Amino acid sequence: MRHWYTGYSWLGEPVYNPFDVLLYLAEKSFCAYWFETGTPSLLIKVMLERKYYMPKLSNLNVGEELIGSFDLDAITPENLLLQTGYLTIVDKSTEIGDIRYTLRFPNKEVQMRFNNYFLNYLVEDYHKKWENKSLL
Repeated sequence: MRHWYTGYSWLGEPVYNPFDVLLYLAEKSFCAYWFETGTPSLLIKVMLERKYYMPKLSNLNVGEELIGSFDLDAITPENLLLQTGYLTIVDKSTEIGDIRYTLRFPNKEVQMRFNNYFLNYLVEDYHKKWENKSLL
């Protein structure tokens, strides 16, 4: 259960996602309960529009300016993923007076389902473009 539903942290003890834990106890089955409550289609669109490199999401190192930024017109994919719970803070360090944070997926559920959704979105988008070209 730890690998699937824990990992959310704000520089303290990791916490379990209570929604997932309660449904796991009721259903007695591992499933992406939290992820199924909403899909990250807006996040995926932002990442594709900005040509974001997905492998950067594992152990992502960011500055303090990213954590404190809430300007929706200039929000970065990293900040959007953090604010919506797809990434969590796992470490904080100071390098020559500069505060840095390490972000990553909080658990297996989020990482696996986000990556699958992203790949499915790309495949679906490719098929739509292919169908549109064949109509011309």
